[in-house]
Amino acid sequence: MLVRFLRSHQPILLIVIPVLAAILWLPAFLHPIVPIIKHQMPLFELLARPFIVYPRLTGLIAFIFLLLQAFLFNYILAKYELLGKPTYLPALLYVVFGSLAPSLLQLHPALLANVFILLSLNCVLGTYRKTNALSACFEAGFFIALASLFYFPAVLGIVFILIAVLVLRPFSGRELTIVLLGFLLPYLYLFVYYFVADKLDYLLVDRMLFPFMSRDLKFDVEIAQPYYELVFFTGIAALLSIGRGMETSSRSVQYRSNITVLRWLFIIGCLTLVLSPGLNYSYFFMALIPLLVLITSYFLWARIVWLAEIIMWMLVLVIVFNRY
Repeated sequence: MLVRFLRSHQPILLIVIPVLAAILWLPAFLHPIVPIIKHQMPLFELLARPFIVYPRLTGLIAFIFLLLQAFLFNYILAKYELLGKPTYLPALLYVVFGSLAPSLLQLHPALLANVFILLSLNCVLGTYRKTNALSACFEAGFFIALASLFYFPAVLGIVFILIAVLVLRPFSGRELTIVLLGFLLPYLYLFVYYFVADKLDYLLVDRMLFPFMSRDLKFDVEIAQPYYELVFFTGIAALLSIGRGMETSSRSVQYRSNITVLRWLFIIGCLTLVLSPGLNYSYFFMALIPLLVLITSYFLWARIVWLAEIIMWMLVLVIVFNRY
């Protein structure tokens, strides 16, 4: 059965996941979308500009980044035992939902930013009951800053990191200050560079504020459809996940704290849409991380297996419908 196979920890899934991802990304390889670098943050332009004359290469780079994130996401959930047992299902679902909409099949800023969001999440979850967490706090803030230099709305992630440190550790003004210092360091170098080049106004107006000030809030059917599908699958997972896999009362304090951190990541991820250039599904990428933990937990611990099978096949049909 499909669900039983996918939620296993068989090494064959290490081959299945990249093959499935390649199939989902076939339109991007055949009909690549050239990334837009105008009004984008400096690190995204720095990475994307050399490749815009090679559209298929940009699609391949985006594909590789998505795979790396999927396995990093899987590693983090396994490392902090957020699912209760080893499985490659998180990586597979990350690839699936990260390819759900046609707008995702390209090199876009939120895709690159999520690499550093995941690295920051890994750092902050590792601070729990750690004697000296200053280096981890600094790195968490630093990675958020790098994420925002690819995709500016990710700057709100610093709020998430500060809240996460308060949830996971006893209050320490020193650690909160270190988080802020780690966050401010890349921006210090960036502002100095643009100030020396006499382009500081250009950075603030054209890169940071322009996408927000000229944002497109039109919510047409093509943009809305992936949101509806995500809400549908998340809603079903939330309703049906009342079972041994999602119970928190009997779990460790660390597990409950980590789940609280993920809830805050979802809230902050949704708030980034306020600063996003529009309502495109790709700008929901940050909030997708905690939602996938919920969806994965349902499929992993579903008591009514035949119902989980139906929902999984519905997901497959949605993908086919979106493509063809």
